[in-house]
Amino acid sequence: LKKPFVRAFPFLFLTHPALTEQLHFLLQSMEIAWAMLICLAACLLTFAALWNRRPVCLAAAVILMAWSFSSYQSLMALYIAVCAGMFLLYFDRYKGEERKTGFWWRLGILHVLIFAVGFLLSRAAAMVGLYVSTGSVESTAYVAGMVKWGSQPVSQCLRELFHYGKQILLGQGVHYTLAYLTAAVGTILILGISLLSGKKAGRKAPPGFSAYLIAGVILYLSPFLLPLYLGGADQV
Repeated sequence: LKKPFVRAFPFLFLTHPALTEQLHFLLQSMEIAWAMLICLAACLLTFAALWNRRPVCLAAAVILMAWSFSSYQSLMALYIAVCAGMFLLYFDRYKGEERKTGFWWRLGILHVLIFAVGFLLSRAAAMVGLYVSTGSVESTAYVAGMVKWGSQPVSQCLRELFHYGKQILLGQGVHYTLAYLTAAVGTILILGISLLSGKKAGRKAPPGFSAYLIAGVILYLSPFLLPLYLGGADQV
C-alpha cells in the first residue's frame, strides 16, 4: 500500500472531531484511548488472519474485538467503519491481480461472521460482568437509558433520527463537519464519471466491484450506526 493517501488516511481519520473529542474526554481518557487502540488492532489482525490465513491472528482479533466492544459499545461502529475502509484500500491495491469475484465476496462475508462472533462474545462477557457485580444480567440504568427504542414511541425515535441525520449531513455539533457531505458527494461524482467513461471505452468493472461498492456504502453509513442502535441522537 504505497499510495500517499494510504499513508495520510490514518492521520486524517484519527484526528476527526469525533475521535479527538473522545481522547480529550478526561473522565475516561485512558480507558477510551486503550479501547480504541485494541479495536483498531482487532481490525488489523482480522485482515492479517483472512489475507494470510493465520488462525492465531483470528483468535487474537476476536478476543480484542470482544474486549473493546465490552469496554465501549460505540466502538462497534468504529470497527465496522475501519474494516470497510480497509476493504476499500485492499481492493484498490489488489484489484489488478488475478482474483475472482467470489474472493472479494468471501472476504466480506467472513468479516461479517467474525464481527458477529466478537459481538456475541462481548455481550456474553457483559452479562457475566453484570451478574458478578450486581447479581443481575439487566443493563444498568445508565446504559439502559441511552437506548430509546421501547422507552419512547417509535414515531418519536424516527423523528429524532431524522433530525440527527440532518446534523450529520450538515456537519452540525461537535461530532461532525461538512467534510462528510463533501466526501460523500465527491465520491458519488467520481464514481459516476468513472463508470460512464469506462462504459464508453468498453472497459469492464474489475471482479468483485459490487462487493467494493457495498463496502463503500457501509463506510458512509457508519456515522448513522450508533444513532440507529440508540434510537436517537448520541449524547454529547
